[in-house]
Amino acid sequence: MAIFAVFGSSNPNLLDEAMVEFEDVYKITPGQWLVSETHMTTKEVSAKIDDTGNKGNFIVVPVTNYWGRHPADTWEWIRVRGL
Repeated sequence: MAIFAVFGSSNPNLLDEAMVEFEDVYKITPGQWLVSETHMTTKEVSAKIDDTGNKGNFIVVPVTNYWGRHPADTWEWIRVRGL
């Protein structure tokens, strides 16, 4: 299973609305998400969010390692998905 970070939104509300297209997501803050997808690339995740350019600017990055400070449920969401 792959985890992707989606962030840098120029329009957080539109990005948040677009994330309903995914079954397994975790909202960090408005406009910042973690997405778990089994067989998708960063390009495919980006296209699923917005292939028209109408949702504003954003970046999709694969998560291969992580560290930081955040509530425990964030780390649990990541851990359960095998990263």
